[in-house]
Amino acid sequence: MVQIREASPSDYEGMLSVARSLPEWFNEQGLREMAADLRTHHGFVAVRRTGAEEQVVGFVTWLPRVGDVNLVELTWLGVTPQFQGRGLGRRLVEAVADRCGQIGVSVMEVTTLADSVDYAPYARTRAFYRKLGFRDWRVDADFYGPGDDRLVLRKYL
Repeated sequence: MVQIREASPSDYEGMLSVARSLPEWFNEQGLREMAADLRTHHGFVAVRRTGAEEQVVGFVTWLPRVGDVNLVELTWLGVTPQFQGRGLGRRLVEAVADRCGQIGVSVMEVTTLADSVDYAPYARTRAFYRKLGFRDWRVDADFYGPGDDRLVLRKYL
């Protein structure tokens, strides 16, 4: 059975382990940035329970937007390959949406590589967010470097 719960510092290594299982999305620089971000970002984890043992099999992190009390940014999301396709990513994003409702936030935002970047893993990422109701908001040309455009998606709650 997999449960979604709020992340705690004791989950950080498990969250990084999930990210390391997804090299198509998380390179070494991304892993370093994520490790630093975990100390200050909020999050939820998907945990598989086996008796008294818990294994983190997915995570999402988020952060309120500085200067905009109505917006939170989804900062990191991952589900281990063995648990993909079971609705855990959707459940993790829904946990953030529920928290947004509790704190009076009406917009979730996420950034990823734009459609102009031909890389299949990120085509899956964009399709995932769009299926959850996120809509393209803007494209920032060359944001990540020459030819690496950033897509900003928003979901209004």
